Amino acid sequence: MTRNVKCPDCQTNDLENATGNINIPIDSEPGEIIECPECGAEVEILSTNPVVVSLLEEEK
Repeated sequence: MTRNVKCPDCQTNDLENATGNINIPIDSEPGEIIECPECGAEVEILSTNPVVVSLLEEEK
């Protein structure tokens, strides 16, 4: 079973044809990193109830 959240990167960049849905496995824990299947952005799970994610910024 999974829960869906919107990818913050897909929403920010308004990518064409991107739904921005990321499936979060029900057994996920805060601190885990998940990749958006549409844009490849990595998000960190901050909370699981409710599900809250944060976009990871690339180090320069």
